[in-house]
Parts: sequence; C-alpha cells; structure tokens
Amino acid sequence: MKTFHRLAFFDLDGTLLDAHSKITPEVKHALQELPRRGTLPFLATGRCDVEIQKWLKEGNLHASITMNGQYAQIGGDPVFEETIKRSLCEKLHDAAAKKNKALAFYTPHKMTLTRHNELAKRCYGHIHEPLPPLEPDAYLKREPNMMLLLTETDDEYFRAHFPELTFYRNGPFALDVVNHGVDKGTAVKQIVKALNDPTLETYAFGDGPNDLALLDACDHAVAMGNALPAVKERASYITADNTAGGILQALKHYDLL
Repeated sequence: MKTFHRLAFFDLDGTLLDAHSKITPEVKHALQELPRRGTLPFLATGRCDVEIQKWLKEGNLHASITMNGQYAQIGGDPVFEETIKRSLCEKLHDAAAKKNKALAFYTPHKMTLTRHNELAKRCYGHIHEPLPPLEPDAYLKREPNMMLLLTETDDEYFRAHFPELTFYRNGPFALDVVNHGVDKGTAVKQIVKALNDPTLETYAFGDGPNDLALLDACDHAVAMGNALPAVKERASYITADNTAGGILQALKHYDLL
C-alpha cells in the first residue's frame, strides 16, 4: 500500500454529492488527485457498501466508512466491524411492527425491508435508490450492522425505549439505527490505529448529526455551508454549500489540492 501522510473522510449526502446525488466532474477530479498528493480519501457515510459502489468507482476510491461507522474497509479489506445483537433487532422489529413501521436491515453487501409501504417508497425515492427486497426475518440469518426505521415521527419514543441504540434522524422519512457509542468517529480511530502511523493528519467533511463524531475524531473539521448549526459549531472551518463548490474550497483552504 502506498504511504499516505493524510486521511480525508467525506460524508456523502449533503456533503460530497450534489442535489441529485451525483459527484460533479470537478469533485471527481479532486478525489482522484488527492492520492497523488499524499492524501487517502474515504467515503464516510450512513449508507451501506452495496449502495456506494458507484461513487467509489466514479472517484477511483478504495476506502470507506459505512453505516455510520459500523464498518470500515481499505482496499477491500475490513478494518473494523460492529453488528447489532439479534435479540435487540427482534425487540426493535416487534416495536416497529406494533406501530406499523417498516424496518430495514443493513449489512455491508445487502439491504432488506420488513414491508413495502408508501413511506418506504418516499424514503428511498428521496435518496434516489430503489426499494430493497422484502425479507422480514433477515436479522435471524445475519446480525445487521445497521437498521433503518422508517418513520416521520416517534423519534423520542424509540430513543426512550431503546437506550442501547442510537437513532440518527437522517432525513424526513427515516432514522438510522446503530449500537450506542459506535459512530463514524469510532471507525476513524480504528483506522488510524490499524495504519499504525501517529503522524497521520486527519480531515473530516460533513453536514449532519451523524457527522458530529466524525468531526470530533479528526484533526481538521470542515462543515459544509448547508450544515446544521451544531455541525458548524464543532467545525474548524466552514466552507460553501455542497452545491456551491464547498468541497473544492475546503480542500484548497487546507492546501490538499
């Protein structure tokens, strides 16, 4: 593996991607240029690995943190993985069913849903993705790394009844669900530990609540201009919006390009 002096972690939605969930040609060129200048770029997202393959290919990227820090890989080799216990999945599965909520189970290479309903169509349409296949008992076959609770309400109900889990409001239609205390920042620390180079400088780019731990774990924290106020408060640099050249502006600010 080539020696890198810096690691850069990019959230996807609202950060690296534009309003149409695309990587613009300018950002694509920047991602391909970073390794030549000594920086290893990572996607750091709430999405699972099967969802991000097209963006890895577009950006010629070979490293990622997925499912809000529950899985990390470099060059196809796993660096870190966290799964949710089957008993806890079953408990949430039953609670969601009682409230007529759909639940999705995510592993690195598979997404499944407990039910197809109108909210599920709106949720996946919102992120420009097809509906995952139905498999209500997927958690019995393999413990998922992350779950997705499809709901527009009831955030506090589920947070109060499931303290073992963290619920991230990822948009208007769903909550990302992961083990409490394991996040994108956890994965960053595991990656730095695995690379065993204390001189590495780390850079984070994000916009949402699931990026707070990512920003806290890195030496340099970039908030997009469209980021939530809480994210901007934690940032060492606030750049332009994701749709207004914010990524390029931040990379140039830190002399990474």
